[in-house]
Formats: sequence, C-alpha cells, structure tokens
Amino acid sequence: MKLRMLTAASDEMTEAARWYEERVEGLGKRFLSEVRATVAYIRSRPEEPAVVSKYSPWRVRSRRVKRFPYAIIYELREKECVVVAVAHSSRRPGYWRSRRDSK
Repeated sequence: MKLRMLTAASDEMTEAARWYEERVEGLGKRFLSEVRATVAYIRSRPEEPAVVSKYSPWRVRSRRVKRFPYAIIYELREKECVVVAVAHSSRRPGYWRSRRDSK
C-alpha cells in the first residue's frame, strides 16, 4: 500500500525533532528514527493499529511512537495510507481532524 504524509504532519515531525535536538544532542535523531520505524510498521500492517474513534465515518487509526509521547495518526483510503498528523499525546486532542479532507 502506498503511504503519503501530509505536509502538516511532516512539519510536526520536523519541529518535534528540532525541539528534542535542542534539549539533548542526538535526541532529535532518535525521535526521527522511532517515527520512521513506526511509519514502516504502519506500512507493513496498516489495518492493525487501533481505530481512533469507532464512531467516525472515516478510517482513522493511530500508532504510538516508542519512547516518545507521540502518535502517528493516519487514514486508510482506497489506494493509500495517509499520515495526517505526528501528534503529541498530551496536547490539543483531535486538532488534526480538520485535515481529513486534505489531498
């Protein structure tokens, strides 16, 4: 299955990596490595992670990033998997919902 990351999600990932790197040298790189590993897992098993809301009419799912308080939020579409957010687990829940219609 093809995987695509929205620009907003990519920007979130980059900003979080920058923030971690400013605090501890090498931590930003570790964050990016864990995000990439999580995305690879999603690509190989897109149906496995939990559905964010069973009441949602769209197929949004989430997979936690190991060792960091982030989750990859993605939507399964007909021919692709779209990463809509790299979301901090304690900030602004559901802020990414408006991205659902992004192409």
